[in-house]
Amino acid sequence: MTSEELRKLLGQTPFRPFIVRTADGHETRVSHPEAMGYEGRIATYIHPTGGVEIFDLFLVSSVLVDVPGEPTASPAQPDAEDNGD
Repeated sequence: MTSEELRKLLGQTPFRPFIVRTADGHETRVSHPEAMGYEGRIATYIHPTGGVEIFDLFLVSSVLVDVPGEPTASPAQPDAEDNGD
């Protein structure tokens, strides 16, 4: 991912939350555009709880943008119907 691509995501009007997935499978949900900043290839995300996450944009493997009216499903989460029986 480039800083230009991130700028476009953060500047959407209206803003649409998105999930950033890094090469190691870690996912970060960006729910507000002012919670994330970037400089060059480094991005900083401030979690609603106050925690800070810093990552390299070159290590972002995919971005999932929320579609209005549709639930966002993360491939990293188990299927709700799978009860282990």
